Amino acid sequence: MGALKVLLAVTAAIWPLLAQPPLDAASLQQTVTKDSIKAALFDFVSKNLPETGATGIVEFHAPDEVVVPAGRVELRVTKGIVEPGGELSAKIEVLVDGVEQKSVWVWGTASVPRKSFVALRPIAKGETVSEGDVSLKEMKGPDAARGLSDVSHVAGHIAVKAIPAGSVIRPESLKVPPIVKKGQAVKIIASAGPLTVTAVGRATEEGARGENIRVENIKSGKVVIGKVSSEDTVDVAF
Repeated sequence: MGALKVLLAVTAAIWPLLAQPPLDAASLQQTVTKDSIKAALFDFVSKNLPETGATGIVEFHAPDEVVVPAGRVELRVTKGIVEPGGELSAKIEVLVDGVEQKSVWVWGTASVPRKSFVALRPIAKGETVSEGDVSLKEMKGPDAARGLSDVSHVAGHIAVKAIPAGSVIRPESLKVPPIVKKGQAVKIIASAGPLTVTAVGRATEEGARGENIRVENIKSGKVVIGKVSSEDTVDVAF
């Protein structure tokens, strides 16, 4: 009888526990948002890289959410890099109760003051840009990160597309002017070790210094590809 009473008492004690519904798996997890990751990164940049002058993050790429176990979350930024133009990247470790659970790589653009050239007037496609067509202005955001700031990379270059007045001058908007014209006579130089062979050729397309263009060997009629090395010379590999 005594044993039966003990069994009933134990059963009564554990029955409420057995009767409870199983724990929902979702209740054992939590979500770290993209905004939280962005805030942690900017806090890191502000405290550890103050020389960048960053005032915010205007472009940001990261997972929309990171799911981790329930607990006290800490975001630790490692390998944070901010380029002079504002481009940034970092590895962010997600810790729960002091234990790393996941890590993610993020990248984007910080809003940092940077001088870039801006068009003072509309520049047409194919037009050669002069120093008087542009002005160096302090910019922020993605435009500043992608803009050109060296006048030697702007003046004398050719617009590959129309550039509206007020637009930041970007590398992809310009091309180096050709020094070899289509149809002009050129010297073809083919070298391999101590052996060098020269031939008279004709450029079948224009090209800037360092660009590869097609040239025709006048004597053989063969068309080869070579690199423009000067105003009248194209180097060809054997």
